[in-house]
Amino acid sequence: MIREICMVKPVKGREVDCYFTTGHVRRFNMAGLLTPDCGPVFRPLRNRKTFLSTMTVINGTLAFDVAGNRNEYKCVDIDPETIFMEGKPVSVP
Repeated sequence: MIREICMVKPVKGREVDCYFTTGHVRRFNMAGLLTPDCGPVFRPLRNRKTFLSTMTVINGTLAFDVAGNRNEYKCVDIDPETIFMEGKPVSVP
């Protein structure tokens, strides 16, 4: 089954609630990817303002539009299967 994300919502710290088209919601913690030695791809997201202002959904996954032009080739994205498997299930009313 191909899982796609249709909506993302920041929670606290570096946690993001990711809503899947299947109806599942997973809370994914980005903190492990944003360590001081994370490298140039993730480095801009260590800034909280950049993290929040660039967070979006592109091509069915959590993405960060760091270039500011919704170019899927210039964004930072996280595989939705990784989010689904490593994220914690969240109950929504």
